[in-house]
Amino acid sequence: MILRSLLGSPALARVAAAGWALLPARVRRLFLRRYPRPSFRVGVLAIVVSPDGGILLLRHRFRAGKPWGLPGGWLEPGESPLDGIRRELREELDLDVDPRHLDLVAVSGPEGSPHIEIYYRLQASVDAVPPNAEFDDHAVFAVDDLPRGMLERHRRIVQERAGS
Repeated sequence: MILRSLLGSPALARVAAAGWALLPARVRRLFLRRYPRPSFRVGVLAIVVSPDGGILLLRHRFRAGKPWGLPGGWLEPGESPLDGIRRELREELDLDVDPRHLDLVAVSGPEGSPHIEIYYRLQASVDAVPPNAEFDDHAVFAVDDLPRGMLERHRRIVQERAGS
């Protein structure tokens, strides 16, 4: 499909594909590594549900206007989403989570933004949050009483997925 649109005819696309197949594998791999691809960042976020059904939110220091948010952060290069969310929960909440207790509940992203967000849900009781330079407060909120200072896409996903 891509070759046909680039080359303009099915016959020319077949010839190009046959030529591609004749190239050594290492040449094809080198080309594919350098072929332009979309690049975007991947965020991982946790919907931490307390035993009474409340949602843990952190008040982030660097989010003007919408400071309340879910624990999480950006994946590091080569890091899997599960490893990333486990690392973020350890760093932000001092919470060591067994990956079997993480449920993937949503993948989303702001319209037109070069990033996606992966949301995991887990049950956990978090009484104290260690000091952190990224946020200055934490609280547990009822799903139907989330604070106004929260990103709308996060609010929607929490409301849709907190109890499912």
